[in-house]
Amino acid sequence: MKLDDCRLDDGEFAIKTRKSGAPIRVPVHPILAEALAQRPKSDAVQICLNSDGRPWKTGFNASWAKFRNRLLAEGKIGKGLTLHGLRHTLDTMLKEAGLDDAKIADVLGQSGIMMARHYSKEAILAEVTKEAVLGVDWTGKKTNENV
Repeated sequence: MKLDDCRLDDGEFAIKTRKSGAPIRVPVHPILAEALAQRPKSDAVQICLNSDGRPWKTGFNASWAKFRNRLLAEGKIGKGLTLHGLRHTLDTMLKEAGLDDAKIADVLGQSGIMMARHYSKEAILAEVTKEAVLGVDWTGKKTNENV
């Protein structure tokens, strides 16, 4: 997404995706809201601001590499982390939380479910599948709990 196409509006990010121009609205998670409250004051919507509190124009990749290397040295991230990889992580986490491919595609602004499936192929679904299997009344009996 182009950062210019992102607005913070009533507790949500309003974004247009770069590839398809699809509009998405994503609520701001409380952890992100706290981080935004602590960042340098700016009229910019961008989450990543430079040390002057302005949107990045140049030098972001070099600063990101230094930041990533520091986190790696501190053992806070694994080797090979990329910004694009964070998209895979979000997709996987949403899948593990029980969202279906269509909802994940909507959150990520994808036009179909194929990329959602691709990004979340590493999801560990033990809890989701356990809930699905154990939540079904296999006897076929009607009860108040499964009507």
